[in-house]
Amino acid sequence: MRTSHAVWPERLLKLTGMAAVGALSIGALTGCAGTLAASAPAAPSIEVVENGGARAVIATKEDLGAADALFEGTAVLDNDDCWSLQDGEGHHFPVRWPFGTTLGEEVLLLPDDTQLAVGSPVSLGGGVVRGGGPGREESVCWTDADEVIIAATASVP
Repeated sequence: MRTSHAVWPERLLKLTGMAAVGALSIGALTGCAGTLAASAPAAPSIEVVENGGARAVIATKEDLGAADALFEGTAVLDNDDCWSLQDGEGHHFPVRWPFGTTLGEEVLLLPDDTQLAVGSPVSLGGGVVRGGGPGREESVCWTDADEVIIAATASVP
């Protein structure tokens, strides 16, 4: 059974800035009227890396776009054994991890050399691409995704 990516909980997203050019609609947050927008970072090439049965989709070059949105949750392996973000309600969201991320045995090594284990909290700066995102056909991790987090930054809070 594949994880449904159709729901985008509003509390998963915290905006840290606003961008008008190339913006996509995210939705209104509690206490805010209207629609807020965050631009998705430029979509660089991807590489699907595998290690010990786990997979991660990683950018092969540094982002040139903005990291306007902040996504917070827990690092998990989804039903396809792909590194994803899980919100507090148990929804999984596929991630294109930032350039410089590597996949170790049972951990993701973030660009700052922080080890991210399954079940660890994680903060991602970036944007969202609808329609499966760049590299949909090349990635076994995004084949059924409606939205993909395109992370320009990643850190452990």
